[in-house]
Amino acid sequence: MSIPTFRAAFPPLKAPLLRLTLCLCIILHLTCGRKWRSPTETPEVVPTEGLVAWYPFNGNADDESSNGNHAAISGPLLSADRFGHANKAYTFDGVDDHIKLPNNLIRSCLPITIAAWFKTSKNGALIGYQNAAYRNLPNDFVPLLYIDLDGKLRGLFWPGPGGNTPTTLASTSTFMDNQWHFLVVVATALNQYLYCDGKSVASVTGRVDYRSMIYNQIGTGYSSGWVSTPGGWMMFNGVIDDVRIYNRPLTSDEIPALYHEGGFIPPLAKPILSAIGVSGSCIMVKWQHVPEGKLYQLEQSTDKAGPFKSLNSGDDTLFIHNHLTRGQRNWYRLKVKSGSRNSAWSDTVSAVALSFEGWKYNPQNGHYYYLMPGQDWLKSKDSADSLGAQLVTIRDGSESNWLAQNFRISDSDVRCAVWIGLTDEGQEGQWRWISGEAVTFSNWAWGEPNNDGGQGHYTTMDIGNRYGHLGQRNDLWHGGSGNVRGAILERTGIE
Repeated sequence: MSIPTFRAAFPPLKAPLLRLTLCLCIILHLTCGRKWRSPTETPEVVPTEGLVAWYPFNGNADDESSNGNHAAISGPLLSADRFGHANKAYTFDGVDDHIKLPNNLIRSCLPITIAAWFKTSKNGALIGYQNAAYRNLPNDFVPLLYIDLDGKLRGLFWPGPGGNTPTTLASTSTFMDNQWHFLVVVATALNQYLYCDGKSVASVTGRVDYRSMIYNQIGTGYSSGWVSTPGGWMMFNGVIDDVRIYNRPLTSDEIPALYHEGGFIPPLAKPILSAIGVSGSCIMVKWQHVPEGKLYQLEQSTDKAGPFKSLNSGDDTLFIHNHLTRGQRNWYRLKVKSGSRNSAWSDTVSAVALSFEGWKYNPQNGHYYYLMPGQDWLKSKDSADSLGAQLVTIRDGSESNWLAQNFRISDSDVRCAVWIGLTDEGQEGQWRWISGEAVTFSNWAWGEPNNDGGQGHYTTMDIGNRYGHLGQRNDLWHGGSGNVRGAILERTGIE
């Protein structure tokens, strides 16, 4: 193509358009290859400033900070890390396995940050330091980071001046769930902080005193009965990975960056499960809602060791297991799912199908009553049916007072209510008991019933005394409100 032909095909750009085009090209060049990140996303920058030692356990215990603080392995075996990568972490047997760090490594750093990943189902020390090597008996020591008998994560540096009794940093949550967790302990001259899974959980104030504790190790620490832990060497039983030591305090922004390093997504919280026999052939199993949980998988066995079989899968937080053998103990466990994320199995719980365990007897009429937690009115009715019961019928003021006092949530001035068996779902304003009995007693709160926006076909009774409403009724839609705590069930006899 000749130059005149080329110019004809591509006429020159005007100056403003040319400048705009050049700006766009520069922007594209600067951003090319960069991953887009929303403003709320945790930065991917992992802090390296002040990194004294880094043990990623890539097949060995070498320090990859370039400082040459290599550790010595004594017993632990290579294992998979939090991403499932083989030979990228170490498993400790809880007997004598440990990894020896260079002498004075921790003592030489103040301020200091120590970070590590772990998973375990038992108590034990993750990192310790003392004035004698492992197996000897030190007289100055701290199990720097450890899981106590109660499952809580505890730790500290020795506060000074020397001889003071330490006050441990302690988590509120427990961690013996065999799931990966990330811990960080930070010490400055006057303060100590504990982080779990990227969030601050505890802090103490007081001068830090390193004393003569020159020996450091991963997988054990010495104790003289710290909190509930017996004295002596505390051996860790579980997996440890990615230990980092800094000679500065990491910030509250840097710690979440470490937690999410490599795109780590934490598992869902382990659910808390309970079970109670509510009749001679039924057991009620209930659990707390897990944030982000979408699907609950419940399993049952007649033996604690299993095998377990699936009972139910759904979004409810209550299941009634019926048609059981009287006196047979049944065991239950539960996990939570949300997309590709799963929780660990809950602790296994058990119950025996017994006759009316937890039910209250009313000597006025010889009936039995039970407070069943958290479902909407329609599900509560179905659950009552499966138990051979029904939502309660209240026949007079005496029965109403007995129910209000026996199921009162507390003596405090609160507003809370429970479902009862009164409805006008058949015809607006025509209230009836689902038992078929006539409505002979009414105790509506002031301004009620008000049809709750055209959907108030189902009735609650207050069991809290806010505004003096104890025992009074309110009409709501079947889903209720945040004040509704459950439903009162009624039976006329025991099996």
